[in-house]
Amino acid sequence: DTARIAGIFTEVYHCCLDPEQIEHVIFPELGVGVFTSREPHLLHAGLSGKLVDLSKCIVEHRVKTALADQAEVLRLYRESMIRAIGMLSRAREMQGGLQSIYKDAMDFSGVDGEVHRIMREILARIE
Repeated sequence: DTARIAGIFTEVYHCCLDPEQIEHVIFPELGVGVFTSREPHLLHAGLSGKLVDLSKCIVEHRVKTALADQAEVLRLYRESMIRAIGMLSRAREMQGGLQSIYKDAMDFSGVDGEVHRIMREILARIE
């Protein structure tokens, strides 16, 4: 928050398993990033600048007990993600199949227009 208040553009990446937990904070304009890079929150290559990996600050013997359980959790996490991605792909295929059935009877541009109208109405109410 301090960086944002100072007008520094900040990218904050939260843990997908625990959204309250921040995994990475990157300040692109400053060329600086502070991150942890441990499973399942690996920070992928491609970043440049000054990178501070807080993973190196972890005292391993204090988390050793948790690491034993972590291997099983990570295995289940990976399996679940692979399964979820497969289900999303299948859903996309099914949606395409349904659209091909209904395409002649549907005005998809009209549906898109209605979605945009509703979104404008929602946004107007929250401003």
